[in-house]
Amino acid sequence: MAFISDAGGPPEQEQEAASPSPPQSAPRLILSSSPIPEPRASSPNRSVASAVNAAAAGAASGRSWSSDHGGWPGAVFGAFLSWVFRAGAARADDGKKKPASSSDQDARRLTPAASAPFSGHGGAAPAKHRHKVIPVDRFRCVNMGVAAQPHGDEADLREEDMSGWERFQRHLRREREHQQRVGGARPCILPEAVRQELEAVVRGHGGGASPGLLRWVADRVGRWYHGEGFACARVVRYRNPGSGELACEVQEGDITGVEYRFVDELGNAVDGHTRIPVIERELPQQLRPGHIYNIGAAEQAVKHLKSLGLFFSAELIPRPDKTKEGGVVVEFQLRELEPRSAGVNTNWSIVPGDQGRPTLASIKPGGTLSFGHRNISGLNRSLAGSVTARNLLNPKDDLSFNFEYEHPYLDGVENRSRNRTFKTSFFNTRKLSPVFVAGPSMEPVPPLWIDRVGFKANITEKFTQQSKFTYGLVLEEITARDENNNIRTHGSRVLPTGRLSMDGPPTTFSGTGVDRMAFLQANMTRDNTEFVNGATVGDRCIFQVDQGLGIGSKNPFFNRHQLSVTKFIKLNNQEKGAGKPPPAVLALHGRYAGCAGDLPSYDAFALGGPYSVRGYEMGELGAARNLLEVATELRVPVSVMDKQAQVYAFAEHGTDLGSSKDVEGNPTEFFQRAGRGSSYGLGIKFGMIRAEFTMDHNVGTGSFSLRFGERF
Repeated sequence: MAFISDAGGPPEQEQEAASPSPPQSAPRLILSSSPIPEPRASSPNRSVASAVNAAAAGAASGRSWSSDHGGWPGAVFGAFLSWVFRAGAARADDGKKKPASSSDQDARRLTPAASAPFSGHGGAAPAKHRHKVIPVDRFRCVNMGVAAQPHGDEADLREEDMSGWERFQRHLRREREHQQRVGGARPCILPEAVRQELEAVVRGHGGGASPGLLRWVADRVGRWYHGEGFACARVVRYRNPGSGELACEVQEGDITGVEYRFVDELGNAVDGHTRIPVIERELPQQLRPGHIYNIGAAEQAVKHLKSLGLFFSAELIPRPDKTKEGGVVVEFQLRELEPRSAGVNTNWSIVPGDQGRPTLASIKPGGTLSFGHRNISGLNRSLAGSVTARNLLNPKDDLSFNFEYEHPYLDGVENRSRNRTFKTSFFNTRKLSPVFVAGPSMEPVPPLWIDRVGFKANITEKFTQQSKFTYGLVLEEITARDENNNIRTHGSRVLPTGRLSMDGPPTTFSGTGVDRMAFLQANMTRDNTEFVNGATVGDRCIFQVDQGLGIGSKNPFFNRHQLSVTKFIKLNNQEKGAGKPPPAVLALHGRYAGCAGDLPSYDAFALGGPYSVRGYEMGELGAARNLLEVATELRVPVSVMDKQAQVYAFAEHGTDLGSSKDVEGNPTEFFQRAGRGSSYGLGIKFGMIRAEFTMDHNVGTGSFSLRFGERF
């Protein structure tokens, strides 16, 4: 008797007794080479019966004509002759009575022993069992595929309740079904290089198909499948060792069905709102029926489902198919988010007061009112809106809003050849202009706010999960205002006399403080980044173009373009896993931006700031028509109070390439800014919080800052 264990290397020549397999080892292999005993028969028929039994034994070992020409037909013929002569011998036995179980014994003798099935887990081989040496010099892997489970009377009928002929018939039927099953299955996916490696071990093993050899082969095959993520694959049995070829039969874990189960917070089954085609679109091809179950594809499917923003949790549970032997049913357990939501956030602004002490800017609270309706009609359509005011008691003084409608699967949810999403929004936003900012050698100037009110519609087409293309139309009105909400036509600065001069660069393209324009916008994104234990690894490339149409105030016609490239290089091979530290990462970043044609000052590219060149205020280095920024950052994982963190060092440089003079009114020169700058420093990152110290290379001073999110 031989059985499968987790032997790590090739087997030794002699393995007479086998030790018990560990629980995770493959099922036990039973291989019996004992000769088929002769039946009790009268003298005249004894020699004939012995010859027939010898023929049946030869068929069982694969050395007869039948095993070389068709397999089971020859075995059937030999078994039939054996049965006939045994029956005749029994009738001619001078009145000797056969035991009641003789028919059962005959059927067991007639069963061909060409296969060595696995029949359980663990167990020890009898130490005194003698093994017949069967030389083998070839190896192949056979995919068992899937087959219907026995059902009805056959499944309920026990072997001891069957006659010898019934058992014999069932065996023949199962042999035919097995041949059809193997013949209809796809080829085994075991690589040719692994097969050749196994064949070399089998050929070089002088002990034939010994238990040790079979153990080692099963372990090697199982390790390859599980190492590649095929977690449901298992070695079932061996066949035809007597023919000189060792055939390893494997159930690879073919997916026979995908099921979806919606649950509530207690895990009880509920009716889901999301339509099944929406979910099926997100499944990778490798997780559909007909493919082999793979852990990598399963993790990818869960990640894609969570990215829909429809589910609080998504779990994948593979289980054996009860109707098809060797099949795997993939079941998703999904808990949906509430379709409707609303919320109110309030805040009070804090500014430096007397002697630098923090004080409230106003006792009037500001805040945001938001609402949303996701997964409309179960098709992942959504409507969301938000209204923000710095003074909730009198919101008309400063009111901004954004209403957005998103309509995915523009070409139909069943059309998987294209994945396009239509999105439209109405917006009213206010941001502080980084262009009209005084340099470090000037007195601070009053801030200038840029209001944008308009409409935006675009279509985003996903080519893959890593790349997408967005194109659309933007119509907007731009207004320049001071802190008192008055329209401003030019920038201002403080004169040496203390007076405020309004002779600065024009704030708008029209010169009136208000611009209207229409332009096309396109964006191409390719993002191959991933998280490895909390660290970003991979590369990201973003290219954006804004093309003016000559429609609006003074018919603006322009072409603005930006290219941003970031690469996160992993410096050490750190395995993924909960609780494991992130790898050391070297981040390289570059950004180029330029504009041809008409360029309103509020759309000039600002140089300096937390997302430009660190260590400077937003726009402190200047406003440019063209700019170039480069940055590098080395991130090293550390443990602080049993918490994972990252210590990093960085260096950055930015320049306007001498193009600031081409911006109307030359804001860089007017506000006495350098037009270029460098910085370097150190920092530590906890989660999404970054605390860093930065040196301003232009003036040689340092500053401490606390930031949220990633730099790039």
